[in-house]
Amino acid sequence: MEAVIKIDKGIETLNYRDIRQALQDKGIKFGIYPDAILQCNLDMRNIEFVAARQDFSFELLKSKKASYSFDITKVDPLEKKMGAALAQQYLGGEIHLKKDLFGNNQEQTKGYEFPFRCASGTRLSSDQTKAFAAKTGFPSLSIERKLYIHPPIFVLEDADLRYGPLENYANLKISGILTGAYPVTAGDLYAREIRGARIEAIGTVRSEIGMTDSFVSAQGDIHAKYLHNCRIETFGNVYIENEMIDSEVFSSGKIDSRHCRVVSSTLFAKKGIELKGVGNGRTRSCILGAGTEHHILEKIKGLELEIKNICSPLDELKEKKEDRDKAANKIFQKMIELKIFHDQAKERKSKLSNEFKKKKEATEKKELKNIVTLVRTFEKRMEDSLASLKELNEIKKKYDKESTLLEQKIKRLEPEIEKRISGFQIDMLAIFEWARKEENHSCIKIRKQAFSGTLFKGVYSELAIDNELNNFSVMERQDTTADYNLVVVQH
Repeated sequence: MEAVIKIDKGIETLNYRDIRQALQDKGIKFGIYPDAILQCNLDMRNIEFVAARQDFSFELLKSKKASYSFDITKVDPLEKKMGAALAQQYLGGEIHLKKDLFGNNQEQTKGYEFPFRCASGTRLSSDQTKAFAAKTGFPSLSIERKLYIHPPIFVLEDADLRYGPLENYANLKISGILTGAYPVTAGDLYAREIRGARIEAIGTVRSEIGMTDSFVSAQGDIHAKYLHNCRIETFGNVYIENEMIDSEVFSSGKIDSRHCRVVSSTLFAKKGIELKGVGNGRTRSCILGAGTEHHILEKIKGLELEIKNICSPLDELKEKKEDRDKAANKIFQKMIELKIFHDQAKERKSKLSNEFKKKKEATEKKELKNIVTLVRTFEKRMEDSLASLKELNEIKKKYDKESTLLEQKIKRLEPEIEKRISGFQIDMLAIFEWARKEENHSCIKIRKQAFSGTLFKGVYSELAIDNELNNFSVMERQDTTADYNLVVVQH
């Protein structure tokens, strides 16, 4: 069960309090997302979003305990051999009470698949309570609570088109340049330089020199000397030594880049931002947001797009089947009309035939001739309608057959698609659970200079500076009226 907010107009005038009030007006008291997530949805102009979910509760984690044989906060540096135990969950058949969105108690067993799931390089025991390494490598537990084993791979040259694709979910150490020849999915990733790459990493991504024209989605920290025209999405911290230019960074950690200057870029970090300088007075102004949930909502948007893409083939088949059913029904209606027409013609012919028999001896030949002509006309109409009925029946059979074949395809596809959608929904639930436990810090610190036009954003307020400022912090504070404002503090 979930509560979805739909906004028709005036989203720019709404805030999180309005959303909470709307939920309360509908009797929804439990499972409501944190204020920061509600407000961030409004700031991102999301006109339709989930604001409360029945399973959004610590009870999911409390109801089922698990123990792990490795450090689950990162990709563990201690190697696990194939067959080694990774995790064990403690199941209980007892019942616990759980509240729905309206506060009603619901009985629910503790057998809920949430503590962990097996992914690449891992396998479940036959009783579904233990996980083991299916290969030798370094273990990790992702934010979505999936277990992985990452085998080490060393590339002693450039990882480019000539080198070929890299093994998925491996711990990659690339001595040369990682290019965009192939998408990369990794555990931890190190490369001397990253150019034009598309990377998804369960762990940390580190470039000795820097990253250019790349997209990186990670769950660990990001390290580089520079970012040029990059998009970074990470659950971890961001450490950039020198500069970020024409880039977008979305972090659920902290952008801790105190020696870095940012130009023409947009940065959002849940746990705060620390930089050397912002802007240059010539290019477009920077946007810096601290304490916000932009990263989480960008991830959720990506998962929703995945679900939409997964459903697309099924939706197309259902649409085709619906078209065939409509066409068959339209043909059937025409057949009914023709049958009525045929029966009326038959009845009229029968009456005329009887009339002809009665008047055969007493009526003039001219009148009898007219009756015969009418009888033949109705016979012709009957023959034509029967021919049309047969033709339409064949067309209807064709549409019915196509509809049946489409229905069979739909039934074959549905179980796998529903399974994949369920997996993504659990991913979203796990991400929101993780986000709820992490604190928001609406603090931006600039050690040197910020140019005029720079826009600072907190969770609930924003501030654009008109003059250059030096060595200061911007913090979000609540005033006596319970409203939030960004305050500039000089150091």
